[in-house]
Amino acid sequence: MIEIIQTIAGLFIFLLLVAPIVMLTILLIRSRKPKTNPQSHVKLEQLEENDYTIVEDVNKAFNDVSNSIQELQKKIEEIEERMEREDSTIKGFNSKR
Repeated sequence: MIEIIQTIAGLFIFLLLVAPIVMLTILLIRSRKPKTNPQSHVKLEQLEENDYTIVEDVNKAFNDVSNSIQELQKKIEEIEERMEREDSTIKGFNSKR
């Protein structure tokens, strides 16, 4: 039983010693890779252009919708005025016998 506990403790201590070394090698390997800043800068500019294009398209669409709604409101007002005029006008005495 003592041998099992000693083996587990030995593995634990071994892992505590090996883990920092493995992490350090991974960190060194990742830090030596060249950084890709120029490509990301170009991509950012393209994304900004796409954003401006999207904003312009959305604003144009909202403007078109707003104009069409205003036209519809004018037409509705004209129809309402016609209906009021028709209601208020006296139609002849068309009594059929």
